[in-house]
Amino acid sequence: MTDDKALQEREMNPFCRDQNIAITLWNSLARRFLAGNRTRDTHAPTVRSRNDDSAKNMYYQDADFGIVDVVLEIANEKDVSPAQIALAGLLQQPGVTSPIIGASKMPHLDQAVAALDIELSSDECERLEAPYVPNKVLGHT
Repeated sequence: MTDDKALQEREMNPFCRDQNIAITLWNSLARRFLAGNRTRDTHAPTVRSRNDDSAKNMYYQDADFGIVDVVLEIANEKDVSPAQIALAGLLQQPGVTSPIIGASKMPHLDQAVAALDIELSSDECERLEAPYVPNKVLGHT
């Protein structure tokens, strides 16, 4: 775990939960990486993924694809989109009140709204968290 992420989880998130301060998540779908349109085998199926060097620096680690694998598995099991599973998992984290979804198309917004109705089991949430490894902070924070 990076020092920044360790400090955030050790200090900021628990403090916010303790003080009943809402947590807003920026980049909730990791530049649509968690929408499932990038896999280990297909790194550039969209215009953005072909041209977004920042995303390549942030999200193309093996652990990142491990998260995508689990998101895709659960989405297939529930017959919903990967973006809906990713958002549902974030919304079930204590203290999280509003992920910033970055919708650029109407279907993105529709999927985000539909994620509000998805209940994940504790097992499914654990599966989503298991492959997570914090990435280093790039750019401004």
